[in-house]
Amino acid sequence: MRLIKEELSGPNTPRSVWDDGNTIYKIMPRSEQTSSGLAEMCNKVNDFVGFRFFHDWIVEYNLIKVTMQKLRPVEIPINHDNIIKCLEFFIGINTKLYPQAMTDMSFQNIMSWNNDWVLIDWDDVLHGNNQLPEYIAGELIKECCKYDIDNIDTYINVYKNNTAGTDLEIKVWEDIKNIILENKDNLNGVQGLKFHKYYNKKGNDESTS
Repeated sequence: MRLIKEELSGPNTPRSVWDDGNTIYKIMPRSEQTSSGLAEMCNKVNDFVGFRFFHDWIVEYNLIKVTMQKLRPVEIPINHDNIIKCLEFFIGINTKLYPQAMTDMSFQNIMSWNNDWVLIDWDDVLHGNNQLPEYIAGELIKECCKYDIDNIDTYINVYKNNTAGTDLEIKVWEDIKNIILENKDNLNGVQGLKFHKYYNKKGNDESTS
C-alpha cells in the first residue's frame, strides 16, 4: 500500500490517503459521526453515483476509515464552459444529497468512472453534516467566482434554472452576490456562515449548520 497524502498536525487531523492498487484507503477524524450514520452516508453516495464507490467503512476509535473505488484521472481545462459544467455537476450532486452537501467545487476533486465525472472528496457527506440551501448556493457561486468573478450573474442564473422547484431553490440572491463582491479580493476567506445568516426556516437570524 502506497502513501499518497498525510497530515498529522493542524485542524481536522490526523488524515491520510493510501493507494492499494484498485482501491483508495482514507483515514480522517470522525467528528461526531457514528457507525450507523457512516453506513447511511456511504450507502447514500453509492446509490447516487450508481456503483460501489465505497467498498468498506468503519468508525474506529476517533477515526473514520473508508475504502473507495480507484477512479481514472481526468484533465479538465479551466474555461467558461467547463466552469458552467462543473457548477451544474455540483448542483446535481447537492439536489440529490440534500440536506447533506458538497461545495468544494474544485476541478481537482473530479475523476472519471465509465467516462462519467465522479467526485472523489465526500468528506462532508461522510460526516453527515446538514447544510442550508443558502449556504450551498453561496459556496458554489463563490467557488465559480474564484475562477472568473466577472460572470457572477451567469453563474447565479444557471443555479436558479437548475434548482427551481427543488429544496435548493432560494430567494436571497442579492445578499449572496453582495457578500461575494464585497470580498472579491479574498474569496478564500469567505466562510459559509456569512451565507447562513440570511436564512432560517423559523424566521429568526440564528446561524445553523
